[in-house]
Amino acid sequence: MNGSVWQNRAAALDHTLAFMQQQYAAAVDPMVNSTVKSIVACLNAFGRSQVRFFREGIAQEKLQPSSLYPWDYVWQTLLTQVSYDAAVYQQTADQRLHGSTDMLATLGKADHLAQDALNLAVQSGMLPASAALTYFNKSANIHVIPYAPVAVVGVSFTAITTPRDYLAVAHEVGHHVFRHTPGLAKKLYRALPLDPPWREPWLEEMFADVYGCLVAGPVLDLDFQDLMLDDSLEDFIGDDGEHPVEMARPYFYHAVLRELGFVQAAAALAARWEAALLTRNDPQYFRAHGSGELVSRTEVKVALETAVPILLHALKAARDIRQQDPARYWSQDLAAGEAPDLLYGRFDQWVQQNPKVTIAHLQEFGDDVGVVIGGSEPQNRRRKGAAQTWIDGLKSLSATYQLPPAGWTQILSTGNWNVKGPDGDNGVKG
Repeated sequence: MNGSVWQNRAAALDHTLAFMQQQYAAAVDPMVNSTVKSIVACLNAFGRSQVRFFREGIAQEKLQPSSLYPWDYVWQTLLTQVSYDAAVYQQTADQRLHGSTDMLATLGKADHLAQDALNLAVQSGMLPASAALTYFNKSANIHVIPYAPVAVVGVSFTAITTPRDYLAVAHEVGHHVFRHTPGLAKKLYRALPLDPPWREPWLEEMFADVYGCLVAGPVLDLDFQDLMLDDSLEDFIGDDGEHPVEMARPYFYHAVLRELGFVQAAAALAARWEAALLTRNDPQYFRAHGSGELVSRTEVKVALETAVPILLHALKAARDIRQQDPARYWSQDLAAGEAPDLLYGRFDQWVQQNPKVTIAHLQEFGDDVGVVIGGSEPQNRRRKGAAQTWIDGLKSLSATYQLPPAGWTQILSTGNWNVKGPDGDNGVKG
């Protein structure tokens, strides 16, 4: 390993991030000169702490070497992580500083929708005060980060002319809530039975679906039906080991809507889905990821439907996350006999004037950052770059220790933030 080369590369990133902060501090756009500038500062501080931890740990032999992950791999992964995030924030700032009037209006609306979705978790006590930051991406996604209280949400460029393409924001924010709510994942994994085994890997996606419905109501079921139907047959009946198989996923949505009281919409959307399945060759089976087990559509339907009350009960026991005001949903129930597609037109009308929320901004306060809402004092104040987990404490230790690869790979990934590290997916969820 040539340590000086990696140090030079780290210095280049540090210089780039410092320059970005300087440029964004002078930007006229309030989101750029507050949240974007501050999140770049957090990334820089976090990246420096990662570099320092691995530089000293390797040099002082505090980290046990791994035959799977050589030190060059560790450095490459670490710096790629920082580079990827820097590119996202540069893209975000550029869109806001140089975008067209329609682009800026679309991002402004997306910010409000993402903040509204995030506020459900904040107001229920699942998360402390948090900010949302949106940017145009090739498709909707959530860029999960460990170093700042910000949900970074990608929205499709097509939302500029097609309001329904905002809807995935509610689901994507659900991923942020799942990853950042202390103890939530553990509670949900314990609540969900291990049988059938092919369902457990879908838990995070199922939670994001539940959360999305709690925010957006029945129109999200409609939107996800159409998102499933435009995929190839291979994807439609395939199990990727992460998402509920598409041919049956809407059954989960229908069950959530019934539990939430959207009875007419759930029934109409269920009928729509059965008719749509006939246009996709009416698939009856899929092969489970990993095992290759042949699973019937009836079996997966039951497995998804029975998971709904378990997850909602676990959420209710942990936090009172149900919407308290029916008017807060992005869409409402249908009347008897109404066509499901009416939900799109009603959402298009609703989103023109809603949601009425105050955007939270991330701001710097010396070595700290905090979330500012309107003219409030900073909330959720923390040290720049802190992950606020056990990882912060371990990186600050100065005593001699011998940390095995099972420990330091967790610090490297920091909750699957990494691009290609152990188990990594770069934190990006769809």
